[in-house]
Amino acid sequence: LLSIAKSHENVDALIGLARLAGPDETPEQKRRRTTEQEESIRILRNRIEEIERDLRIANPMFQAMEQKRLANLLNTLAWLMTNTDSDPREALLLSRRSCSLDPEQSAFQDTLAHCFEKNGKHLQAFRTQIKAVRLEPHQLSLQRALIRFYEKAAKELPKVTDPAG
Repeated sequence: LLSIAKSHENVDALIGLARLAGPDETPEQKRRRTTEQEESIRILRNRIEEIERDLRIANPMFQAMEQKRLANLLNTLAWLMTNTDSDPREALLLSRRSCSLDPEQSAFQDTLAHCFEKNGKHLQAFRTQIKAVRLEPHQLSLQRALIRFYEKAAKELPKVTDPAG
């Protein structure tokens, strides 16, 4: 909570708090956690709106830089939402948008894969995670997620029987 109080952009602290929440969480702790999460979401949305306004009037020389900032904030918000009890469909839309602005970022592809998973689209999660791993093949967290998404996607594929018997 101290970390979040210092920076509402510390979405990993918010996610950690959400993961710690369990049956022992008091109503006051839950209220405080959700209040902090909602405040962070509000701040991120406001920053996204500011950058979108800036993009409309920005000098073309700065547009690429502003688009990268926008993509990063969209990804951050999508990551927070998909890892907490926020709307998974909105997280997916935000993540798709960040990837469309900067498709060569493995972290953005990874977030998109997690958003697909949260929305029950395991085969799409697996395919998207392949893109993330191709962009950064030595990143162990990406490889671990790929294996997890593969296992979930494999369960959804139709069983193929051997015609030879």
